Amino acid sequence: MRIRTLLAAATTLGLAAFAANGAAAFCTPPAIAGGTYENVDTMTGGVTRAEFDFVCEAEYIGDPGERNIFSSDSPRVANAEVAHYGVRLYGACSPSDCDWGTVRGERDGAGRIQAYYNHGFASRTVRVTPAGSDRVNLQVTSYYHDGRPTQTATHVMALVPGTSHPVFRN
Repeated sequence: MRIRTLLAAATTLGLAAFAANGAAAFCTPPAIAGGTYENVDTMTGGVTRAEFDFVCEAEYIGDPGERNIFSSDSPRVANAEVAHYGVRLYGACSPSDCDWGTVRGERDGAGRIQAYYNHGFASRTVRVTPAGSDRVNLQVTSYYHDGRPTQTATHVMALVPGTSHPVFRN
C-alpha cells in the first residue's frame, strides 16, 4: 500500500511539473520569425510573398466534464502548448498575385516548417528553412495530377522590415 501511495504521489508531482513547464518545452521561440517575406528575385514566376504566423495553442488533458488534480475550479487543464505556423503563400499571377490561402505548418526539431497545399490540379509540399536572421529558403515541390512531371523550386525570401510580429496565443 505504501509503494502504491508513493507512486501516486510521484506521478502527481511529475504531471504537475509537466503541466507547469509544458509551455516552455513546446512553445520555444521560433527559428523563423513571424512576418511577411518577399522573394528576393523580383522577376520570379513562382512564390512572390509568404506570411508566417507562429501560434501556440493549449492542449488539454482530461474529460471536459471531470474535475482534475491540478485545479479545483477548472474541469480541464492545459498540460502543454503546441506550436505551429499559419502559412500563407502568394504566387506570381497577372495582374495581381494569386493568394494560395492559409494552411497549417508544422515545425520540426531543427526549426524548419513543412506545410501542404492541395490546389486540385496539383498537391504541393512546402518546406521552409531558416537562412539567417531575416531570410528563409522556401522549397515548393509540386505533384501534378494531370500527368506533368513533379517540379521543385527553391526561393530565397527576405523578411520585410517592420512586419515581424510576436507569438500569437489561442
